[in-house]
Amino acid sequence: MITIAEPFAGTRAASEPRSPSMSFVITSLSGAGKFRKILDVIGAATRNGDEIVVLAATGGEEEHAECRRIGARLVTVHDASIFGLRACLPEVARREWLVLVEDHALPEPQAIAALRNIVGRNPEFEIVPFLAVNRGSTEPWGWANFLQTMALFWVPLPQPPPFCLPTNVAIRRDVIGTDRALRLGQWEFELVPRVFARGKVGWSDHVAIDHEKYVGAVAACLLHYRNGRTSAGITRTLGLPRRALLREVRKAMTERLAANRARIEPRLSELPRGTLRRLTVLAAAHALGYAVGTWLGAGGALAKID
Repeated sequence: MITIAEPFAGTRAASEPRSPSMSFVITSLSGAGKFRKILDVIGAATRNGDEIVVLAATGGEEEHAECRRIGARLVTVHDASIFGLRACLPEVARREWLVLVEDHALPEPQAIAALRNIVGRNPEFEIVPFLAVNRGSTEPWGWANFLQTMALFWVPLPQPPPFCLPTNVAIRRDVIGTDRALRLGQWEFELVPRVFARGKVGWSDHVAIDHEKYVGAVAACLLHYRNGRTSAGITRTLGLPRRALLREVRKAMTERLAANRARIEPRLSELPRGTLRRLTVLAAAHALGYAVGTWLGAGGALAKID
């Protein structure tokens, strides 16, 4: 069962619950220019006992300078893929909660305070997914790209999310179960789904990120093709039978697309015309990538996604 936390009102109670210490980890393939704003937001929200870690594939002087400016720790895994960076999460997070955000996922102003409120008042919780808003990527394909990934997490959410995206999430450190690096894909396809399935989950519309991703038609299609191919290829290496992977291809064009459309249709007035058609195109790109990855593996797609 998913337990719904009380809504965050934006004010502190007279007797505020203890807030666990937090490791804020920003994963980045794109350098300091991409994660600077996120560092500023998180840096303003830290408390004594917290830490900020930038887990990056590049570590030049600009990245070091940005981290020094805010008091963050830079951990460089040279030339790693985004999956390779996330596999290192157990090694770098040292506090009671691991709070993971991508370098294009800007936490909303109340997000960290709302997260502290939820986990402080509900110590039994093990995981809190970040929901999402789209404030900047509002060109037609930007919206379609956002919704292909985030439709079921698009604030305001009328019911608990059906699963947890492994890219932007808070998870209690002790449920990870290791201080060593994970296998590639283990974070995304085994650990996060397993913890979420146990049902000790909190969520709130206030715990949200602004998903900043500026793409045109070709870039959006390539992005979702590569995501699909990489997901299938990595899942194959974890031992999932090919038959099960092919079922996921069908689900991308049936169950998942239908769920996304059902979530979007009541809010079509907020979206550019043609959004549902573009969403179908991106679902097909993802399904095609998943089919190719099922038979041929991740290939070069792994190095091209962020």
